[in-house]
Amino acid sequence: KPYRDRKYNLCLIATKAMKVLDALKLLKSSLTDKTDVIILSNGMGYHEQAQQICKPARVFAATTTEAAYLARDGKVHHVAEGKTIIGPLSLDKTPSWLPNFKDALPNVIWKPNIEAALWRKFAINCVINPLTAIYRCPNGELLTKPNLNSLIKDICSEIELVGNSIGFLTSADPLYDSVLNVIQSTAENFSSMQQDIEHGRETEIESINGYLVDIASQVEIDTPLNKELLNKIRELHK
Repeated sequence: KPYRDRKYNLCLIATKAMKVLDALKLLKSSLTDKTDVIILSNGMGYHEQAQQICKPARVFAATTTEAAYLARDGKVHHVAEGKTIIGPLSLDKTPSWLPNFKDALPNVIWKPNIEAALWRKFAINCVINPLTAIYRCPNGELLTKPNLNSLIKDICSEIELVGNSIGFLTSADPLYDSVLNVIQSTAENFSSMQQDIEHGRETEIESINGYLVDIASQVEIDTPLNKELLNKIRELHK
């Protein structure tokens, strides 16, 4: 249920990407024009529908590079500190509850242009998540696999072509460099997709590489490497 106190009526959605819309539908009867909904989930392709479901509530999106995984012993291991970026999807001003949100989480950044931050995290996930799931390894081991570095570069190039065609990513901010930085800073972490494959759960591949391939098709850009990653994860989940 949405969190309520005298000042705020906040609802935080932190589910898997494929469950975001289902969660919002369950909450819809509790959402009013005084409710603010924050979506903190991977992937893309569901934000527009989320805004429609949430009306008349206001919708915000967030993305984080905090790294943690759930081990077999049931303990959550926090393996890397990061930053959480939050911004509006249906509002153009800073919400009054933002200071409280910053007090609750370390290193929170407000970004009015949250779409760019969402795409950046999404683009990085398109590389790291499927590769760690396919190789069944923590993030850092991707840099030790033979010939994988050149593959990472080529995957990044495909994603940049698509991103540039729809207004995201620039040559001044290479995706490849960002991917390497994330791999190194979260070397001990197991990606959520790796964990899902490990435990036989449904993955977020359709909202990550699947969404990238769909967008690429719409702008007539071929993405064979991302298609291959998409198909391999689909096969692993069968």
